[in-house]
Amino acid sequence: MHYLRDTEIQQPAEVNEQEWKNAEQLAKGYLEQRGFRDIHDLNAISPSSYWDLLARRKGKWWLVDVTVSATKSIGAKLPFAIKGYIHAILYRNLTTKEWTFVRVTLEPVKD
Repeated sequence: MHYLRDTEIQQPAEVNEQEWKNAEQLAKGYLEQRGFRDIHDLNAISPSSYWDLLARRKGKWWLVDVTVSATKSIGAKLPFAIKGYIHAILYRNLTTKEWTFVRVTLEPVKD
């Protein structure tokens, strides 16, 4: 515990819904630049969608969750993974405006 003595904890910034919606709109352009096509806004179909975007790249379909929260729970996505799709989190840092795109591999461990 000594190594934590002088560590400052940064509280997550308050994120309003508009910042998140703006990130979702920008995410479409980010994905297009990386070769994604047929991008569908799943929130337009269902406001409580567990994935925000459905997009195709190189013949494979991806389910993408767009977030501006650095504390996003990947575990919360587990029950909503759909076999046959690639799952990913696309994080937009509101301070630096940088994107982090992470593929989430949901593979059960078999003993």
